Amino acid sequence: MAESSGHDHSGTVERIVGRAKEFLGDLLGRLDLHNEGQLQRALGDAIDHAGRAREQARRERQAAEAAARKERLEAEKTRLQAEAEDQAALEDAERSRRQEEAEVSAAAAAAKAEVTGGARRAEAAADELERRAVEERAAAEATAGSLREEAAREERIAETIEERKQQWS
Repeated sequence: MAESSGHDHSGTVERIVGRAKEFLGDLLGRLDLHNEGQLQRALGDAIDHAGRAREQARRERQAAEAAARKERLEAEKTRLQAEAEDQAALEDAERSRRQEEAEVSAAAAAAKAEVTGGARRAEAAADELERRAVEERAAAEATAGSLREEAAREERIAETIEERKQQWS
């Protein structure tokens, strides 16, 4: 039986070698060689499945990270826009105070109330965006974790098949 150099190759080689062993086993009337070929083909399938599962987990983890980054950027953008709006509102209030000195206390109180309310709404919106980003990342990480566990199970299956294959040889 040919030794593989680990699991750094695709399962295609294992399947091809397995099929050849099955054929030779049938040709020579050796059931053990035929069975070894079937195990080697199954190992090839398991290697490919584990590789696909790992790749899927990697892609989902990257997507989750990108989504979380995007949500953080959106929250920061919202916060900065709210700050700019707050700053503009403060400047308007100050101009109004200078222009209408007789109404200074009423105009200042109204502007301050408007700015404070806007900041609270913007902060609440930013908090909500951040909360959603955290939830989405947690869900994506849970999915990625499940896929990693599935990949690990597939690798254990592949190792078991490899051990059995070695037992048959």
